[in-house]
Amino acid sequence: MLDEGGKELFENLKLNKSLRRIYLNSNRLQKNFCLKLNEYLKIMNDNEKCEGGIEILSLSGNNITDECINLFVEELMKYKWIKEIKLNSNFISDEGGELILYAVLQNMSINKVNLENNQTTWEINNENFKSFRDDIQIYF
Repeated sequence: MLDEGGKELFENLKLNKSLRRIYLNSNRLQKNFCLKLNEYLKIMNDNEKCEGGIEILSLSGNNITDECINLFVEELMKYKWIKEIKLNSNFISDEGGELILYAVLQNMSINKVNLENNQTTWEINNENFKSFRDDIQIYF
């Protein structure tokens, strides 16, 4: 799925609110996709009548960079339905990884994050992170 297909997906998700798991692994998702993801999260966050949303978002093996993470992380912090995020095997560096982990600390619904096989040079001790959130699994 190219970036344009990802944009179309989120346009359709505005109509079909029953989808709970999205697996978009091994695609070439980039900036336009991340902009649409942010727009979708914002719409869902602002809709007080909404009773559910995406719980598992798997974006493994794409071209997602820090720039993309920065485009949707603020809305991700507020998105109350997300439980699991898979961002392994992308092009996320220390900056993007830190943004995702900050979102996890802000959003108590997130309980599983996979950041394996990215371009990070740091490693956060899972036990130290658990001192802030003991209900979470993080993979580096």
